[in-house]
Amino acid sequence: MGSTDMDRARLIFEWLKLSETGQLWLLPYHLDNHWMLIIIDLPRESCFFLDPIANPSPEDIKNVISMAFDYYNDWQKKRGRDSGIQWRAVKCNGKKSYMIEEINEMQNEWVDALYDLL
Repeated sequence: MGSTDMDRARLIFEWLKLSETGQLWLLPYHLDNHWMLIIIDLPRESCFFLDPIANPSPEDIKNVISMAFDYYNDWQKKRGRDSGIQWRAVKCNGKKSYMIEEINEMQNEWVDALYDLL
């Protein structure tokens, strides 16, 4: 992605400018050999954070996305939420974390499903 937080924020901002009404942005995030997913809901200035091992959302990506929202709001000539971006951790199937065996099983199911589509 970019080499600095500002570069990353600018890149995300460029994507956000392409948003259509009601569109959500899926942002995969990799940290220390671990993948997470951030879902950006631009109109509501909300982000949903999915992590299969229930880590809290990392401050570095929260800061980058906050900068991207600031760029976007400036571009739109609108004021952002006074409280800032609303972050929510998402539970999947009522669970907040998964065992590594469950993650591996799901990965295998996804690979099989993708293979069947090809």
